Amino acid sequence: MADGFILTIARCVPLLAALVGGSTLAQERIGTTSQPLSVQRASVWPSAQIGVCWENPGNNATERGWVRAAVQRTWEAASAVRFTGWGTCASGTRGIRIQIIDNHSHTEGLGSRLDGKANGMQLNFTFKNFSKSCQSTRQYCIEAIAAHEFGHALGLAHEQNRSDRFDCTEAHQGTEPDYFVTPYDKVSIMNYCNPSWNGNGQLSDLDRLGVNVLYGKGTAPVPGGSPETVSYKTFNLEQFETMFVAPNGSLGLVWKVNNSWWKGPVSLSGPGLLPQGAHISMVSYPPNNQLEAFYAASDGAVHVTYKAKNGAWSNPIRLTPPNTIRPGGDLSAVFYPLNNQLEVLFIGSNGALNVLWKAQNGSWNGPAALSGPGQAPSGAGITATYYPLNNQLEVMFAGNDGGIGLAWKAQNGRWNGPFGIAPPRQMPAGGRITLQYYPLNNQFEAFFVDNSGRVNVLWKAQNGKWNGPVAITRPGTGVPGGSIVASFYPLNNQLEVATVGPNGAVNLTWKAQNGRWNGPVALSNAGAATPGSALAMRYQTMANQLEIFYTDPGGLLNLIFKAQNGAWNRPFRL
Repeated sequence: MADGFILTIARCVPLLAALVGGSTLAQERIGTTSQPLSVQRASVWPSAQIGVCWENPGNNATERGWVRAAVQRTWEAASAVRFTGWGTCASGTRGIRIQIIDNHSHTEGLGSRLDGKANGMQLNFTFKNFSKSCQSTRQYCIEAIAAHEFGHALGLAHEQNRSDRFDCTEAHQGTEPDYFVTPYDKVSIMNYCNPSWNGNGQLSDLDRLGVNVLYGKGTAPVPGGSPETVSYKTFNLEQFETMFVAPNGSLGLVWKVNNSWWKGPVSLSGPGLLPQGAHISMVSYPPNNQLEAFYAASDGAVHVTYKAKNGAWSNPIRLTPPNTIRPGGDLSAVFYPLNNQLEVLFIGSNGALNVLWKAQNGSWNGPAALSGPGQAPSGAGITATYYPLNNQLEVMFAGNDGGIGLAWKAQNGRWNGPFGIAPPRQMPAGGRITLQYYPLNNQFEAFFVDNSGRVNVLWKAQNGKWNGPVAITRPGTGVPGGSIVASFYPLNNQLEVATVGPNGAVNLTWKAQNGRWNGPVALSNAGAATPGSALAMRYQTMANQLEIFYTDPGGLLNLIFKAQNGAWNRPFRL
């Protein structure tokens, strides 16, 4: 058990005052301290989401399960920290690399200094050569030691190394701290002077407080449905913002900055603004660095909520008269670089394809009908995306006949279509559809779940003719016409598609380097989500993460993600 530390931030001084009191700061007495828990400043991980892998997992599934469970009920339960991955280490795998070996368990450094270090953490599962007394209590020892060593992996130093310690004669061991967070803690899991060995594998109150200061407090579960997420870059920060419909019908928001812990939730409206299941479309709009969210409110009007330069969010603003669209219906907002236009496409109450737009961040125009009535059910599934070749803006929707309609414009000229590009009876009228640009071969690919539950693709390359639809999964992968999302993932040039199956599992299909389609594979257990329910998926440049949001049957937001194209983490509640 060789190393450990903790980092503080600007909150430390008021935090310390609250803990030990102003009089103690002025008049230090024996048995008290005016100095907080120690940290090595440079070793705190930049994100609360930290990868873990096993160098030599072997036939040790039970013991590895004990380690993971110990970490979950200590550091993860106490904070926003999430250890992810837990698969076999590959060449170049980042994060904490654990070697199983019969020696003195320890880490080869603190915190982020372990990132990608071969055999950076070493854990003993047999105790034949070291700590032989643990042979009769293996589970207890493995769990208690793991909780201690993962404290080092978070950057915590041995507590007995502090210069302000008292009632402790244990020798200093491992890296010396260079900063403080909480008062000296004799009962810390990181203190060799703790009367209980390794704290019996449990964190002290100050251990919990310290990891909160470093990595953020774990949030309470967030109730909400119909998630939508977007990456918003501002002032050299990358914010990941996720909106949802709260149980009371208000517009909710959670967010994180530079891949740190999630913040919120906050309400951006009063109750009753949105019906349950309402679709939200979010888009980052470069002029004035705005982030805008659009939705069909309970009154049947299209509304927008926005912020500029990461300032305060606006109140909801009505952009159309009431009864323009089915309340909660689908709409698709897209940035069109020509003339800096922001366009919102939807199927109106009479079944016509409509557009709202503004240019150069000026006033909103429309809605204007782009088709005659009766094209699709009001609020039908719709998706719009910019296609760089010929500067085209293309929109697809699921028609009344179960086919797919396409409309487009090029060079910001007149709109063309809509035209049918898939035969009738492919999917339920008004079902969901998603359109994604794939840079390899300049492909445009659209996905939907057909009447047999298969994921289908339509595609074109180099702005040529559309091909398909072609089924790329077996029947029963999704719910016919149910929610489907797609994202380009730059690592390995992957295109990834997710939907929720009839058994409530989140299923993923993907291809790499424009090769054959793979999957589907289940990223969650059956019953994780309501069959066919809404998903949101987005690529985050920091840590090269791909994140998928869904709502579980209990109405709580959940997240699944992978980093550096490694293993997908297990779902967890925000």
